[in-house]
Amino acid sequence: MKPEDTKQQFIMLRAEGLSYGKIAEKLKISKATCSAWEANFTNEIAKRKQDRLEELYSAYGMLKDKRISSLGQTLNKINDAIDDIDLSDVDPIKLLELKLKYQEALNKEYVAPSTKEDIDFSNGFNSSDINQELGRLIELAKAGELSSDHLTQELRILTETLKAYNQTELEQQLKALAASLS
Repeated sequence: MKPEDTKQQFIMLRAEGLSYGKIAEKLKISKATCSAWEANFTNEIAKRKQDRLEELYSAYGMLKDKRISSLGQTLNKINDAIDDIDLSDVDPIKLLELKLKYQEALNKEYVAPSTKEDIDFSNGFNSSDINQELGRLIELAKAGELSSDHLTQELRILTETLKAYNQTELEQQLKALAASLS
């Protein structure tokens, strides 16, 4: 195996969670090399882990839109079954329990749309507006609705906005202090 191939294999195996010992044995390299490569390829390993998780989420329907779609389809089947059956033959309590269970699960998946317009910037903005937006991003990230690249970009924008806000606040305070000293 070429050295570059070995490094790529290391990144893949490490992203899969293999220990240094197992990787060293498999690739015929030392644990010290594994440790050094871990430090050198931290970002690549993290990216590979993220890609792998996204593949698994997608494959097993763990993304929010797939969960909502799946829950909705199942609820529709239950509704169709309720419409098609003679309730005297089936315990209606069981069928209605299922319907309520799936409706509740579907309702839990609902996230009210949030847009930048939700924050009123007409009179300027303050740090609580930025914190509110950060909270919204955290919720979207937890729900799996933002890619890591999009989340990073949004966080960068909010960080720069907060820096600008803090700078403006500091300048205003300095002007007020200078005015009071004159």
